[in-house]
Amino acid sequence: MSLQMLKQEKQELRKIKHDFANIITTAKGFIEINKPEKALNILSNTNEDLMGLAGFSVCSNETINTVLYIKQQQAEKSNIKLNIEIEENCAVLIDDYDLCRLLHNIIDNALNAVLSLADDRYCKILIEINNEKLLIKTENKFNNSEKKHNNKKSTEHGNGTGIIKNIVSKYSGRYPCNQFNGIWYAETFLSNKKPANSPPPPRILG
Repeated sequence: MSLQMLKQEKQELRKIKHDFANIITTAKGFIEINKPEKALNILSNTNEDLMGLAGFSVCSNETINTVLYIKQQQAEKSNIKLNIEIEENCAVLIDDYDLCRLLHNIIDNALNAVLSLADDRYCKILIEINNEKLLIKTENKFNNSEKKHNNKKSTEHGNGTGIIKNIVSKYSGRYPCNQFNGIWYAETFLSNKKPANSPPPPRILG
C-alpha cells in the first residue's frame, strides 16, 4: 500500500467520523428540546452508516483505525465475521508506513485463510499497545487439507509472511505461529519505539 493511498484512506475516515459526530450532536439536541421522535428519525435514517462505524474498536491511532475499518468492510463483503479488540495504554511510536503494511498483511493472511471454508468463517484479532510493545494476536480457522497440498512449511501462513517478518525484525520483535485442531494462532510482537533510522524531531526555533 502506498503512502498516498494511506493518506486518502485517513481523509475518508476523518470525514466519516465528522459526520458521525454531527449526527450524534443533532440527535442530542432534539432530545434536549423534548423532541425524541426527531432524534430517533435522524438516527434511523443513518443506521447503516452508524453500524458500519460500530463494527470495529476505535483507538487513538489513525492508521490502525483506517486499516481496521477497511478490513471490516472487506470481511463483511466476504461473509467473514471479524472480531477485533484493542487494549491501548499509550501512543504507538512505530512508523505509520510500517504499521500500515504490517496490519494489512497480518489481517489479509487471516481473512484469506478462511475464504475456502464453507462455514464458521471467522477471524479474531487482539491488539495490545503499551509503552514496551505492540502485540497483535490473530486466531482463525483454515483449510488444513489445502495447506498440506501446498507443501508449505508449517510456520508459513499467507503471502505476506516475509513482509511481516522483515518489519518485526526492524523493531526487535518476533512472530511465533502455531496450529491446533484446525485453528491457526499467530502473535506478532514489536517493540513500541521509533525505528533506529528515523529522522530526529524538528527543532523548534524561538
